[in-house]
Amino acid sequence: GASMTPAEPTHSSGDQSRPPPVPRARATKQKRAVDRQKRIAEAAIGVIARHGLAGVTHRLVARDAGVSLSATTYHYETKLDIIADASAQLLNAYTDSFRRFLNRHQEPPSLTFYGFAMRVVANAAGRNRTAVLAWCEIILDAARHSETQALSSHWFEKLHEIWLEIATAMGVDDAPTAVRSTVDMVIGLIFVVLPLGL
Repeated sequence: GASMTPAEPTHSSGDQSRPPPVPRARATKQKRAVDRQKRIAEAAIGVIARHGLAGVTHRLVARDAGVSLSATTYHYETKLDIIADASAQLLNAYTDSFRRFLNRHQEPPSLTFYGFAMRVVANAAGRNRTAVLAWCEIILDAARHSETQALSSHWFEKLHEIWLEIATAMGVDDAPTAVRSTVDMVIGLIFVVLPLGL
């Protein structure tokens, strides 16, 4: 009887020091799928920026993402599904960027709200040009199609939320009114600056 006692722990399913290989393999496969889907959405942003929404095809997005055509059709049944995921990725990157800005500027700001808005326009014309072009395509399409109108409405809701947080943190008087007018001004400037290449 005593010789059986040491053997019991090695057969016990309670050993937590080493996870079973199947769940680890599944997690790796899931991570690869998530990474592949992210690459597809990033490629879609580039395709939208270069060709507009009308130019988005599973084949072109797959080529730009470096994945098989079946990978795009596996993750996205329709072209609108690709566009919706690209839009979500753009929105997440945008709000994450503004959250980082907000976290860095907790003390009295050295930048005015107007200066902040002009920085957004400058970034839209420069380092964020591809993402902003894709966003503009989605926004313009919203005037013609209810599917992209829903994406645009979600964008503007989130846009106003984060800008209101920033304006409030910067001590802007009547922040809701200032945000509405400033966001409108920034979007108008973006639609002028991008086509003219300013």
